[in-house]
Amino acid sequence: MDERREQLTPDTADAIAQELSEQCRETFQKVVETDWRLTQHNFLVNAGGSAAVLAFLGSGARPTYAGWALVLFLVGVVASGIEVRALVDVYAALHNDAIRRRSGFMSNELAVRDSVPKPGLAGKAATINHWSGVVSQFAFILGVIVGLWGYFFHTP
Repeated sequence: MDERREQLTPDTADAIAQELSEQCRETFQKVVETDWRLTQHNFLVNAGGSAAVLAFLGSGARPTYAGWALVLFLVGVVASGIEVRALVDVYAALHNDAIRRRSGFMSNELAVRDSVPKPGLAGKAATINHWSGVVSQFAFILGVIVGLWGYFFHTP
């Protein structure tokens, strides 16, 4: 639809504005909830892994492999912190764009077809959020593998 709000009937314009507002609310809530759950998961599993390795180290001899597992878990915790910070920037970009699109439509500056979010909206923040999450997950998996491998193959 190439029409602008002023070219539509009032009922149609109101329906589109309401739909745009609802889409903004729904998608924003889903993105926020899902990403926050993933970030919590990344932080908790890496922090839990770190706590388990520290408890193991405190129980007796200090095997070298446990130190490497601990380092990997700590990398995961730091990556989770970076992920949270980038997530805040992603949410801010999404929120500001939703306001911009709704305002543009309501002031007849945006056509209906231009009232959707553009790809790559959050830019670097989305990329940092994504890759820090991947690093955090990979660090946890690798920390578990290193810890188990060391325990089973290097324990007298």
